[in-house]
Amino acid sequence: MSSGEAGDAGNQDVARADAQRETGDNGTAEAHPPSSAPQQHQAETIPEAAIMTAATAAEQSLPEAPVSKNALKRRRRQQEWEDGKEDRRKRRREKRHDRRERQRDERATLLAQGADPAAVMPRHKQQQQQQAEATLVPVALIVDCDFEAYMNDKEQVSLASQATRSYSDNRNARYKSHLWMAGWTGKIRDRFHNVLGDQHRHWKGVGFVEGDFLACADEARRRMTEQPGEMIASLQPARQADEAEGQQQNAHKDEAGSGGSSWIRDAPGNEPFPLADPEPELDPAYRDLRHRRARR
Repeated sequence: MSSGEAGDAGNQDVARADAQRETGDNGTAEAHPPSSAPQQHQAETIPEAAIMTAATAAEQSLPEAPVSKNALKRRRRQQEWEDGKEDRRKRRREKRHDRRERQRDERATLLAQGADPAAVMPRHKQQQQQQAEATLVPVALIVDCDFEAYMNDKEQVSLASQATRSYSDNRNARYKSHLWMAGWTGKIRDRFHNVLGDQHRHWKGVGFVEGDFLACADEARRRMTEQPGEMIASLQPARQADEAEGQQQNAHKDEAGSGGSSWIRDAPGNEPFPLADPEPELDPAYRDLRHRRARR
């Protein structure tokens, strides 16, 4: 190959390399569009992240409110109480089993000695028998729980215990009443839900109202209209004798629009709870629900 041909070949190689470089640049430009949008998005997100980081750092740098020594002691005792909950439950279970076994042995000994089987009946069976013979009376008892703003922690725990005891006594009573819990919200409801395992959901014959005792009284009055219960004859000795006459008189008064009360007064000297003279006027809104239902 001559020198002229070699020079032409070299020039062609240089031109071909330049063309390849240009083609590569164009391909790269087409394959990767301009990154102005991502850069703009990144520029917009950086200030927001910086603001969030600054706010978090500011919150962490704020000093915590000082806690008194008594508050720290209460927290420590509360934590120790929560940690020992499982151990206490286990001890109660063991004591319950031991007590039941001891009671079975005692009953077996009494029966072997010729005791009456009804007299040595287990306690839970006696309670079941008493509940079956119990009478529901047209009386509503309202436990007002709407005072937690004035209570400390101990008093709130005591209030929950009093509500539980009220239900237990009413359930086992010979004459049961309509039991209601007013102001059922806030900490007492949270305690029954979180600590006591929602045991109140299994209570029978108990109503719960989030409002105050007035709203609870309205609800109790409405429920008692549907299921009032039986009046105890010993509380009103003259009731059975005057019941028919009183219903007729009150029905006549209602038809005439006089708004007479459906209560029947006992004979003088027979009132179970005598009132001091002069006796107050009866409120028509709180008439005997049993008579109201009978007229319907």
